[in-house]
Amino acid sequence: MKLNTPVSQLPAEIRLLLNACRVLCNKEALESFEKILQEKLSWDEVLQKANYHGLAPILYHALSKFSHNGKIPEKVLNSLQLAHKQTTYFNINLLKVLDLILKVFNENGLSVIVLKGAILADQVYNNIALRPMSDIDLLVRREEMDRIDKLLNNMGYRPQPLHKWCLKEENYVTYYHLEEISLDIHCELFHSRSFLQSFLPLTSAVLWKDAKPITVNNHHALILSNETNLLYLCLHMARHFREQIRLIWACDISLFLQKKEGLIDWPYFWHLTKISGQENLIREVLLFVREYIGEKGLFLQDIKAENKFIRLGAKNHQSSTELKTRKMLQKIFNTPTIWGKIHALFNYFFPYREYLRNKYGIENKKMLLLWRVKHPILIIRSVIKEILQKNLLKRHAGDLTINLTIKNDDTR
Repeated sequence: MKLNTPVSQLPAEIRLLLNACRVLCNKEALESFEKILQEKLSWDEVLQKANYHGLAPILYHALSKFSHNGKIPEKVLNSLQLAHKQTTYFNINLLKVLDLILKVFNENGLSVIVLKGAILADQVYNNIALRPMSDIDLLVRREEMDRIDKLLNNMGYRPQPLHKWCLKEENYVTYYHLEEISLDIHCELFHSRSFLQSFLPLTSAVLWKDAKPITVNNHHALILSNETNLLYLCLHMARHFREQIRLIWACDISLFLQKKEGLIDWPYFWHLTKISGQENLIREVLLFVREYIGEKGLFLQDIKAENKFIRLGAKNHQSSTELKTRKMLQKIFNTPTIWGKIHALFNYFFPYREYLRNKYGIENKKMLLLWRVKHPILIIRSVIKEILQKNLLKRHAGDLTINLTIKNDDTR
């Protein structure tokens, strides 16, 4: 799917998913959704793309409004229904964990801003069964991080390998638990290392100053203001955009704009985008939402984009394996003292059980011992594979240069 393709030229399977999102935003979209159901659809393709884009629960929600008369294969409906139920069950457990985290933070006088899915599912979708989530994202104050680390350790959470470097360089740490959902603890949201484009970060002081109080099961917390939240959703979508995006992010923005209509201070929002230096980037995201999801609010009517969205992330793109290896080496190199480097290297090859369980999906605790041995082998194998691939590319490049030289000599 090329992101500058007109909607009418998109495959029917993608148009079906886009219209499922529109059904949430606009009841009038039911008619166009029903028309697409009359087209010839590859339901295996629909199911695959719905799962990839995080839209399986939303598609099931839209399909449940129609009598299918056998037009939709039963196995497809069953798979979508299962995704809907799994999302409901997972999100209920996630909100229970969030409730416990907020209780502990409140008891210890710690400030926290709840981010992304946990807030979107409740306040924007108004239905926790529709918005898939994988973890809990929280923004905390950097100066309180040591206390938070101790509290989470007491609750059975363990940080990712080389977590001190991650906190310093990437401004967030993932905490894992043997039995609970993982946590992403952020100290900053807007920083240049998350983007391929140059980026002037908004200071955390702005986020905390504008944050709004909420109550979750009698526990106090904060959420981002409408303006900073919209900015974060747009940049989050762009951040993960390399060759393809996930349509659930566009649906998040479209529903957010609908629910917050009249509550967003647009002059202040554009002021924040100018501070960040990413005004054109934000316009591209909002233009995408307008064109593909169909959010046509007055605030989007005059938006024009100077660059094609398809270009985002195309420059300096590297394989995930290469980036991970470089990051690992950079982390160890920047760790002070030789003993610090040895400790960091050991933690990278032999991380906590909680990390292994979440990374490899291990449910049987007895299998963790086997994976403690297998994990470093997998790391070494990926590094060797990367080195061999680089050498192969250099050899091909050398052969190409020789061939070009010979051809030039023959021409002379």
